[in-house]
Amino acid sequence: MSSAPTLRQQVLQLYREILRVAKTWKEPEEAQYIREEAYRLFHENKHITSQEEIEEKLFEGRTRLELGIHYKIPYPRPYHVVPGATGKTRDMIKPAYMASYPWDLSHSNTTTEAKRPRTRFEEDFDEEDNPLQVRRKPRGYQVGTS
Repeated sequence: MSSAPTLRQQVLQLYREILRVAKTWKEPEEAQYIREEAYRLFHENKHITSQEEIEEKLFEGRTRLELGIHYKIPYPRPYHVVPGATGKTRDMIKPAYMASYPWDLSHSNTTTEAKRPRTRFEEDFDEEDNPLQVRRKPRGYQVGTS
């Protein structure tokens, strides 16, 4: 008899661990996001029966959890690919932790219906109202003067 947990047990363990992390998260809005996101993704994937697909989703969930804990950001981390650098498109290089997201989270191409919630910093920051933004004239040589 094997003592290794079954896939079902591993899935339940991951779900419980995510909920425990949400309980200890400092920001209540982000903790709520973690719970809702976990519920949505686990519920969305409950029909999967292939062992290989389940293992991929487990890897994705663990990776997202570790990244979230490490960086203290519960939202999916955007990934960036320099166009033409590898000869592959973004979809071909999509990281494992982004497998459940059909949209591109890069800064340049986010659809309006698939935007992640804005973080506290983004809500407070408005480019037009930024008091720290100082417009200066460039120093150095001026063209056309002698």
